[in-house]
Amino acid sequence: MRVLTYAFLVFCLLSCKNGKKDNDPSPIPDSSRIMKLENPSSGNSQLPRLYSDGEELYFSWVTQKDSLDVLHYAIYRGNEWYNETEVASGSDWFTNWADFPNIAENNERILMSYLQKSDTATYTYDVKLKLYLPVAHVWTQDFILHNDGTKSEHGFVSIQPYAHNSFVVTWLDGRETVGKGHGGGSMTLRAAIVFEDGTIDYDTLLDDKVCD
Repeated sequence: MRVLTYAFLVFCLLSCKNGKKDNDPSPIPDSSRIMKLENPSSGNSQLPRLYSDGEELYFSWVTQKDSLDVLHYAIYRGNEWYNETEVASGSDWFTNWADFPNIAENNERILMSYLQKSDTATYTYDVKLKLYLPVAHVWTQDFILHNDGTKSEHGFVSIQPYAHNSFVVTWLDGRETVGKGHGGGSMTLRAAIVFEDGTIDYDTLLDDKVCD
């Protein structure tokens, strides 16, 4: 009798274990879905940034050639990288590991940012933009995101697609930190809309004191 009872318990335990395995809501992912992608950038590259529109990947990076910084991008489509392009270059950029170029896409329009020095002080630089226009197959001339004209810090850009082929852009803005006497004013957070033709409007103060 004890033997039968023991056998019955073992059978129940094994049945419960197998049932739990079959109904596990978190199965181990199929390793065949994980793909290793080749890096389209070359040596002496830095500041990588990835953006996905849900179907394709957009990858930007900066290479250094002597004293020249060069901004590149490429698109991952059909299991390969293509259209590797040099978008902008300069010898007066602000580049570091934390504050780097950004990229986003909206209905074949591509908006990219980088930081260009506006004065000799360490943290005086502007946010410059480049916009790809798919109808004309050209990039716009470099234009500045903000219109305050101060020699102060502008950076940490975030870009997201918005309505009617436009983009909403946010950034840290240091216009209040200069010309305010000892200690200066506060760093601010601002946003604006970049329209599909490259015009900028609705420059808005989101927070009047951040990073302080």
